[in-house]
Amino acid sequence: MKTVYLTIDDCPSGDFVNKIDYLYSKKIPAILFCVGNLAEKRIEDIIYAIKKGFIIANHSYSHPKFSELSIEQAEAEILKMDTIIESLYQESGIKRPMKIFRFPYGDRGKEETRDEIQNILKKLGYRQPDFKGINYKVDDRLDPEKNIDVYWTYSSHDYTVMRYRQLGDRSPFGFSSPELVLEKMDASLSDDKNGLDSSDSNEIVLVHDHETTADLFILIINKLISKNPVFRLPDFHSASLGHAPLANNLSSEINAEAALQDIASSFPNLQIKTVERLAPGLDNSTFLVNKELIFRFPKHLKTKALIRLEALMLPLLREKITITLPDMKYINSKNGQPEFTVHRQVPGITLERKYALTNNGLPKTRIVKQLKEFIRQIRSFDINTAKVNGVPEMDLHSNYTEEQKRTVEILFPALNERYPDEEVNLKKRINRIYSEYFACKTNFQYTATLCHGDLKKEHILYDSQNDAISGIIDFGGLVITDPDFELWRPYFHYGRGFTEAILDNRHTTDYLSLFKKLDFYVAARMIRYAVKAVREGQELEPHMKVLREIVKNNPGRSACAGLDVFQRLKKLFPRFHYVSF
Repeated sequence: MKTVYLTIDDCPSGDFVNKIDYLYSKKIPAILFCVGNLAEKRIEDIIYAIKKGFIIANHSYSHPKFSELSIEQAEAEILKMDTIIESLYQESGIKRPMKIFRFPYGDRGKEETRDEIQNILKKLGYRQPDFKGINYKVDDRLDPEKNIDVYWTYSSHDYTVMRYRQLGDRSPFGFSSPELVLEKMDASLSDDKNGLDSSDSNEIVLVHDHETTADLFILIINKLISKNPVFRLPDFHSASLGHAPLANNLSSEINAEAALQDIASSFPNLQIKTVERLAPGLDNSTFLVNKELIFRFPKHLKTKALIRLEALMLPLLREKITITLPDMKYINSKNGQPEFTVHRQVPGITLERKYALTNNGLPKTRIVKQLKEFIRQIRSFDINTAKVNGVPEMDLHSNYTEEQKRTVEILFPALNERYPDEEVNLKKRINRIYSEYFACKTNFQYTATLCHGDLKKEHILYDSQNDAISGIIDFGGLVITDPDFELWRPYFHYGRGFTEAILDNRHTTDYLSLFKKLDFYVAARMIRYAVKAVREGQELEPHMKVLREIVKNNPGRSACAGLDVFQRLKKLFPRFHYVSF
């Protein structure tokens, strides 16, 4: 009986989780060759796959042709993705079984650089796993004595269907339809002289994770299943495991001693007198040194990317924005610990609701003026400069389409299982929240601007002595999107009246549509937390209490019906734990 070693290139796409769930339901293991700049956008999806038992492998950071790269560029492509994979495994709490690499396009580089690139892979600890029962060499491309990277014995050529669908391009192999790809799988010979129906050799099968051919992926897998092979992973234990020094030393939670060593190494003239670990956060380990310097060490891969962006953008923003922002520097580690940032502590305390409003519940004029000016200034920042410096763009229609898809796939089955008496109504109301948002075309008629993206109350600092905002912090959430997106957190924390005061010079007077949109942003975030709880195996009931309240509205009204969301939820749930989200 033939053994199939399934390998999937160009992961992860927007359809990645669906593919993982389908393979898992069929008990089919696979090696997932991931691309770094795609992985950074779907970190949780990859961790999900790791926890399902799939193997994450290196397919470079940006999917270049290695024949067009210098040695230095090739090494950077490999190492950057290697670091990402190491972090993903550490975040998942699962040991990385082996370092595996496949070149994009199967392009091993120019003839004069191939041997050196292979030596780089070897130096970084990459090996070919033992694909047992492969009885032909495929022009020596699978010979582990000659090549560290992993090739394939059978290509599905599914990517040619993608090219045809996107570009109308039939080259280079002419498989322009799923039917032609499936016919090839029944041919007596494969492109490597052994057909899938032959018993002469096992096969390393190549398919791709592309959204445009998600339908074809399922057809290919079902076709493979129909041939009754044994699906296996290769043997990871017969080859020695190596580790890149930088990647192996990444830590999800740095201890105080290691942090101090890294700080002292980077700042040899700094006399450290006092060190205080600040309240633990989800994303960073934070230390206050000498009661004035804030050092932040990222816990996660995503956070690491965010603090890099923050340190890059803040000097540019400080030139345009009058309110105090952190004077942040990004430090490359010298001791193998994660990179970190440092800035002088911006004075102030959290701008709680009681500080933003008067005793009569009216917005304080000075605070409104300061926040309004900050929002105006950040919106006026040149978005092309922001893009060049790596600020992501967020298409809200695509973003919330994806979130609704995850809600249906992850939350709805949990509702069916755990809340059978409520699930029909909850599903109906949640779907209505999304459908009403998508139905309003004006929600997507905006000119994108730069937004802080995370303007929650903890990031707005208050000077009680002067009764004013003393600074804005935490710019890791910078995003280019609908300028109204910036408003939903202040709306959540300080209410509708405060938000209207910020907008008293707004060109449109259609406040009803605006607040329906802000209500949706709040509701969608609550739904997202419930999805996350199911996905990570957390208790769902605290989230259910909030969801029940969100969907308890009359037909035809928005998600929260323009009410003061914060006060409504806070009154219902005194220990409401989303206050700081």
